[in-house]
Amino acid sequence: MSPSGQKGAAADSRSGADPGPARVTVSKGLTDTGAMHPVPLARGLRKSYDSGGGLIHALRGIDLELVEAEFVVLLGPSGSGKSTLLNLLGGVDRPSAGGISFRGIDLELYDWGALAVRRRRHVGFVF
Repeated sequence: MSPSGQKGAAADSRSGADPGPARVTVSKGLTDTGAMHPVPLARGLRKSYDSGGGLIHALRGIDLELVEAEFVVLLGPSGSGKSTLLNLLGGVDRPSAGGISFRGIDLELYDWGALAVRRRRHVGFVF
């Protein structure tokens, strides 16, 4: 894993051709709360979409661990997979492969209603 906390690459989701690795930078800064509980934890995260003309790989092999009360900035060029990653971490969408756990519970175990409750109680995004 790189020092930025991100591993793997995202592909440009707007074209059928794979333009090569695009990188998303995760900048992390801890608040001074002393809390060091990993939430969420992503391992081997992949997301692919069927475009009708073939498979588009939006995320490939992302490993990410965030810590409670941590301030995180997600930066990258258009099409690099930022929104896809946030949708998966927030439980808005499901990964094609890999897993996400939140406070030790695999999100795959949640049904869509439970994911909505989880988002309401624990997830916030600023775009």
